[in-house]
Amino acid sequence: MRMQLAIFLMLALFMAGLPFLALYGGTALLTGSGSPVTKTEQGEKDTPPPPTEPSLPEEGQTPGETVFRIADRETGEVSEVSASEFILGAIAAEMPPTFHLEALKAQGLAAYTYALKCQQQRGEGDGPDFVADPASALGYLTVAQMQERYGDQFEEYYAKLKEAAQAVAGKVIVYEKEPIVAAWHAISSGRTESAENVWSGGAAYLAPVDSSFDQNAPEFSTAVTFTAEEARDRIARGYPTITLQEDEGDWFSVVSRTESGNVQEILVGDHLLTGAQVRSLFGLRSANFGVLWEDGEFCFDVAGYGHDVGLSQYGADYLARQGMSCEEIIQYYYTGVEIVDESTLND
Repeated sequence: MRMQLAIFLMLALFMAGLPFLALYGGTALLTGSGSPVTKTEQGEKDTPPPPTEPSLPEEGQTPGETVFRIADRETGEVSEVSASEFILGAIAAEMPPTFHLEALKAQGLAAYTYALKCQQQRGEGDGPDFVADPASALGYLTVAQMQERYGDQFEEYYAKLKEAAQAVAGKVIVYEKEPIVAAWHAISSGRTESAENVWSGGAAYLAPVDSSFDQNAPEFSTAVTFTAEEARDRIARGYPTITLQEDEGDWFSVVSRTESGNVQEILVGDHLLTGAQVRSLFGLRSANFGVLWEDGEFCFDVAGYGHDVGLSQYGADYLARQGMSCEEIIQYYYTGVEIVDESTLND
């Protein structure tokens, strides 16, 4: 059972769309999941060294709190990060500080629960609990990196993020008294997805729920186009044994969709692929897509952003602005869960 759970945990966060867990030197890589930040914000351009001003808030560990051993993906250096530091940094990495406070709390609670699950699955040993890349806003941010990112608004945003982190510190999301795989994504395609339709495993708490209000999110609908030659090249690189028909209009045919609307099976040439495979092949924002051959191009119309499982970040922000609390948001997106004090886990 433990092995099956570990495999599910690995696969559950390996899929594109964020949080995901990838193998990195035999250790879990904890990153974002289609976080609603821009590529520039994610560190894809050169940035100056972190600031050295003495005005940075102090970071430290509260006696008795959980400590994570986190390896830096770029440097390999392993740091010990207290739970309070991690929750604060995870919220900063995953959500814009302009989101509602209750949504920020929900993100912090989900991120901490997931990190704790990673730590539990790793078990005893000297290795890190997981790998992150704070320089690229993957996993968590340090206070210095927050200051660099937020600039003149650092003090305002830091205070808000710290309030959110402190509100959920020491809390864990559980199902049947065990911490959950608290998957999240940026924007639902309208209804969240069952985990078993995305990964080779499932969980009762990762069940579909309505999130149609995500349609109000910026860039809910996107379109990507490819020429026939570009599409042929991608297919050949990814699946060299696929044979394509002479008529380009016959290259793609959706066979089935899940109840949530994501492509489940799609014929590509003479091969049956999953929607997730085609999503990865063409770099689409989600597996909820349609494809049309028109005017010499393939156009992929895509809804949402991410794997669609668990908490929707933009959905959480919407629900918070409608008056839902952090606890209500968590219990909305994770079916049948409870929020408990971490100290009760071993009772």
